[in-house]
Amino acid sequence: MTHINIKINFKVFIISWICILCAYIPVWLAFYPGIASYDVNIQVKYVMENHFSTHHPILHSILLGGLYKVGCVLEKPGMGIDYYTLIQMIILSAVFAYAVAYLYASGLSKKLCICYAVFYGVFPINSILAVSATKDALFAVLVLLYVMNMLQLQEGELSKKAIAGNIIITVLMLLMRNNALYAWMVSMPVMLLIIKKNRKKFAVLQFCILILFFVFSQGLIALTGAEKSSPVEMLSVPAQQMARVGYYHEEVKESSSLSRFIPEETIEQYNPYLADNIKFYMNSQNVRNNKKGFINEWITLGIEHPKEYIEAFLYNNIGFWYINDLSHTDIYGDKEGFGYLTDARLSYDGNPIGKEHSYFPLLKQIYHNCFVENQYLNIPIIRLFFSPAFWWWLLVFIAVIIYYKGDRNYMLPIVFLIVYYVTLLFGPTCLIRYMYPIIVCIPVLLGMIRKERKEE
Repeated sequence: MTHINIKINFKVFIISWICILCAYIPVWLAFYPGIASYDVNIQVKYVMENHFSTHHPILHSILLGGLYKVGCVLEKPGMGIDYYTLIQMIILSAVFAYAVAYLYASGLSKKLCICYAVFYGVFPINSILAVSATKDALFAVLVLLYVMNMLQLQEGELSKKAIAGNIIITVLMLLMRNNALYAWMVSMPVMLLIIKKNRKKFAVLQFCILILFFVFSQGLIALTGAEKSSPVEMLSVPAQQMARVGYYHEEVKESSSLSRFIPEETIEQYNPYLADNIKFYMNSQNVRNNKKGFINEWITLGIEHPKEYIEAFLYNNIGFWYINDLSHTDIYGDKEGFGYLTDARLSYDGNPIGKEHSYFPLLKQIYHNCFVENQYLNIPIIRLFFSPAFWWWLLVFIAVIIYYKGDRNYMLPIVFLIVYYVTLLFGPTCLIRYMYPIIVCIPVLLGMIRKERKEE
């Protein structure tokens, strides 16, 4: 790995930070006090009722639900989501500004750095998720910091600053999303194979990170009394495969062995693009009490109906690899407020999480029409930039170039991003927010390739 010695230009960082943050503020005021959608109501419920689960990141639930609870104590429930959104915008804009300053210090031209700053501030996926209280936004910027930190790790002497940064960033990243742990643990052995020098020190560093992660994660579980999430949460693909077989083969659906785990009425709700319809309503108690029987049934059906199993897997994640797929734009059907992105406002205890008051209703309507009603699909070419699969194939393109150039230094973070992507294929569905960590890393990876070409 080549030595990287980058000194961030403080002026570039501050100017970029202010500009990106200012770009978010009109969107925030349009959706004021912020978008409370996806899993926000569940995480708020964790804190308000002091009943946590490891299904959602405890650290994020404490931050989000804690601020909401403070607002309730002060008899201003909307203040909680207001403050959370403001804090999140400041963090996102700061990290994105750091990425721009990092690229500038790496030798990227001023014009390209301005383009990347505009991307981070104005590109609708960034601005909407910046004001949305979903956990994906903070996780994405931690992944971005992780990528930049990995780029700076030296193959020779590992600096104390780089080591400390790697420990803090990685532990926080692993705490912020469950599948990040799987991606990190699988990618580590590959990274160790890539690294030629200082391999032992790097291995020790990663082992220390693993220990610290388990210490903090178990500490959060002990502090909150969080229950372990249901094992059914990990069965998106098997559930879809078995349900598809039952849905298209009446004789199987009526068999007692399958119905023990997935009732007939649940099979009728099968949606090839969304596992939640099956996963959440299968007989989790029977699965938990008879794991061996469930595995045997899954294997037996797979041997008898391999075509349905392959199709179930591919349909469930098609949006991640097929650019022209549109299933991810209406995955929840005609549910109000849900489309490509969502501006729906969920409730807790019968009350909306934050009383909505738009200061820019016209801007809100434009964003709603474009990205909730999916009118962006009417724009040729541009629509491709909003496809989750587009960003995957762009990452593949970058990986091929870096591999061809033989620069091992840049392969470390790409290995993690690729493995993270693989974990998405086994998830419940395809949504752009799941791809968001890869999206925010693309400018940095493109910028580093551009820098290398300039040096050559």
